[in-house]
Amino acid sequence: MAVRVAEFVNNWEGEHRERAEKDSFWNDFFAIFGISRRRVGGVFEYVAQRHSTGRHGFMDLFWPGKLAVEHKSAGADLSLAMNQLVDYLITIDPIDVPALAVVCDFDRFMVRDLEAATTVEFTLAELPAHIDMFTYLAGYRRSAVNLDEEQANIEATTLLANLHDRLKEYGYPVHDLRVFMVRLLYILFADDTQVWQKNLFEDYIRVNTAEDGTDLGSKLRDLFEVLNQETRMVNLSPALDAFEYVNGGLFAESISSPVCDQNIRRDLLKACQFDWSEISPVIFGSLFQNVMTDKERRIIGAHFTTERDILRTLGPLFLDQLEQELADAKAATSGRLIRLRKFRAKLPTLTFLDPACGCGNFLMVAFRHLRRLELEVQLAIRQAEGAAGNEVFDIEMLRQVTLDQFHGIEIEEFPARIAETALHLTDHQANMQMAAAFGQYIPSLPLSKSANIKNANALRADWNEVILAKDCTYIVGNPPFIGISMRSSEQTEDMQLIWGDDYHGTLDYVTTWYRKAIDYMGDRPIRAAFVSTNSISQGEQVEPMWQPILAAGFSLDPPIRLMARGSLGFECERGARAGSSVPVSHRSLPHR
Repeated sequence: MAVRVAEFVNNWEGEHRERAEKDSFWNDFFAIFGISRRRVGGVFEYVAQRHSTGRHGFMDLFWPGKLAVEHKSAGADLSLAMNQLVDYLITIDPIDVPALAVVCDFDRFMVRDLEAATTVEFTLAELPAHIDMFTYLAGYRRSAVNLDEEQANIEATTLLANLHDRLKEYGYPVHDLRVFMVRLLYILFADDTQVWQKNLFEDYIRVNTAEDGTDLGSKLRDLFEVLNQETRMVNLSPALDAFEYVNGGLFAESISSPVCDQNIRRDLLKACQFDWSEISPVIFGSLFQNVMTDKERRIIGAHFTTERDILRTLGPLFLDQLEQELADAKAATSGRLIRLRKFRAKLPTLTFLDPACGCGNFLMVAFRHLRRLELEVQLAIRQAEGAAGNEVFDIEMLRQVTLDQFHGIEIEEFPARIAETALHLTDHQANMQMAAAFGQYIPSLPLSKSANIKNANALRADWNEVILAKDCTYIVGNPPFIGISMRSSEQTEDMQLIWGDDYHGTLDYVTTWYRKAIDYMGDRPIRAAFVSTNSISQGEQVEPMWQPILAAGFSLDPPIRLMARGSLGFECERGARAGSSVPVSHRSLPHR
């Protein structure tokens, strides 16, 4: 970019002919950032209305949502021209108001940041020193935006919840709406995380759909179809052919096209303008919580666990031990390389089952940390190998931790599909981190291996049909906790089926996952951890809950009393305290 901006300054120094050369000037300006003005929808002589007079005129260049330009002849009054440009922008639809308004006479620039309400002036020769102001045109994040992770998650989920609610209000079928939202989540993340060209989807919507939104549904249907096509017609529109094939079934199902309007298009573009690149995968669970109704949340006992608290479960279950093993291998004074390679070989052998996976938060966090450990050990091995480790290699050989090590069961279709999609994007983020560390590109499309998420009632399903117990290393999750007064008749039947003669009416619904787990584990060396309500470790539930489990030969590791002295106050991501406080229990077979 530095070379291109220097060439731009050199090529246009001394130019003064406004009408003859201004279009070429701005086309070359866009080229600094590797952008085609026509592809992204930048329009010369854009018709607009003056706020002050009501009359129509022309902005010299307008890229909706990004940039507005008024170009003048040499020596013109730039302040007067800026006032004229802003007068046009007052009448523009708010979703299309650009970040920057620019007035230029070839040699001088006046730039007004409409978000920060600041104005700077500089000459053409000084453009290289100010080029960072414009890098957002190429998809880079604007530095003025500085949300912390929690704020970003809340804002992102609110944007998509608004879109969901509007489509639901318009009568879009529930199943189709849920499939649509899952696909949209994937596309928005892909647009900001190098799955394909930056902002490709946003540009597609801005350039190829009508402002009134009437053709938006059909355009999205066309895109969904193309994303599911590995082989395409040779005369396919370049705007659609630019999107890469996405396999894995995400876009395979045929759904009805939503009937859209200006409001839907505006909500979608607002979501596009948000920067999704730094969002935690836990955003998917947060979104699901936002769009569910209170009634649904009560009926199925849904609740949301933050990433911080997920790690309080994963740490004692397996992550703390792995962290220590890697630290010991790195610090070894003899046999260091052998120990590092042994640790690397161990990671792909670990398998996980979450039998109440919801949107897949526990699986996502476990997978991400396993990929992080894999990257750390690969870098440590390269360092230990010295010069030999820096030779040309196939980076795909370094990526041994894969999504098919992760399995889940979820009773609701919508979160099950979100879990699958979120895990693919978590994998992509890990690929980008590994690629950056080793200086090689790892393509994320087409999708290769996938997590195995079964849409079923975990208490009625055979867990061995998801992953054979002999192949499972860890069980983890956050099953619903529902007391006797809140349980449905079907949930009570679930408990009676699993507990059999040991069923006791005071037991919380969550205890059924414990009993199901020990039947599944049998004599195998599987470790398990569930987030649970603290009522299972105190009061009248203790004896009917733990006597059958301990009698079967299972132990608590560490003892549950260490975790149950005080309640663990879980924080919902939106800031509200969750209704239940929970201890975490870790169960493993004792030595026999």
